[in-house]
Amino acid sequence: FNTDLKYQIGKAQILSEQLQSTKNVTLAVSGSLVSYALKAQYTLQGLGIGSVVVNPSIMNHPDVETLKSALKKTDGNIITLEDHREVGGMASY
Repeated sequence: FNTDLKYQIGKAQILSEQLQSTKNVTLAVSGSLVSYALKAQYTLQGLGIGSVVVNPSIMNHPDVETLKSALKKTDGNIITLEDHREVGGMASY
């Protein structure tokens, strides 16, 4: 987990990156679920699946460039972890 991050409004953060040579996924997460995403990353590593954990920062105006960069590293595979309603969340965009 990258502890040197500084929060910037509108700028996504790559919280952790642990890629494998074959299977990878982007985990897009914010708020209270970050710790769960980092635990999931550890579990996925044990299954031979790498991941990039991204905090998109602002849900309704995501940092598209950072998300695209993460998705490029994970062959377009993404899982969103959200603890709120679908309307206004990552799944609505």
